[in-house]
Amino acid sequence: MTRSLRASPAKALALAGISRATGLIALAVLTMASPCPARTAEGTAPPSSAPSVAIKQPPRPLATGFRPYPAEAMRDGHQGLVRLRFTIKVNGQTDDIELITSSRSPALDRAAMQAATVWRFKPAMDANGQPVASKAVQDVVYRKDSEDSLPSKKCSELNTDLAWFKTAYAELPLSKMPVYDLSITLLLDGSGPTSGTEAEIKAEYPQAFERALARCAAQPDGLYWDALKRELPGKR
Repeated sequence: MTRSLRASPAKALALAGISRATGLIALAVLTMASPCPARTAEGTAPPSSAPSVAIKQPPRPLATGFRPYPAEAMRDGHQGLVRLRFTIKVNGQTDDIELITSSRSPALDRAAMQAATVWRFKPAMDANGQPVASKAVQDVVYRKDSEDSLPSKKCSELNTDLAWFKTAYAELPLSKMPVYDLSITLLLDGSGPTSGTEAEIKAEYPQAFERALARCAAQPDGLYWDALKRELPGKR
């Protein structure tokens, strides 16, 4: 089931309960998931209400940088992907915003939908070079951690992230947590706290990650990176 939204840009922040400052703390990656005509999350054809005009040039994003991270979602460990479908009008504004893939966090879903109300695009063009309305699908991926912030991530924060992940994504393994891929990327880049070879890191990392989670659960006042390095080759 999808949810739709029409809201004026002036109301976007108030409705979402968002602070502009929090949007700069964490990473929200925006990607155009599909040019027009739209496709659904299942890859099916667009609804019959979608524009039927032949499009020669798809729309291009002009101002889609506004996608703040709600403070309460960050505090409670919420992370995930929000996929939206919307109309891009001939003036480049968005309309008929629908949620087609939830992050499983109402706060993040709401923030992404509200942010989309103020996005702006260069509209699609028809064969005559005239702007036409079109449909698009776009993803907003909310991630709390970055390469710079991860080494100072507190165990208490990781414990909160883990608790929410287990609740929201109970069917997924812990290796699907965003911090899992980020950690191994840093380690293989040579930025991590280990002197092991790449082969050793890859072989031991899955178990080291789970042991680091256990350390953080037992020592919430510590740092995640310190807990991880004690489980890696060359640092025991």
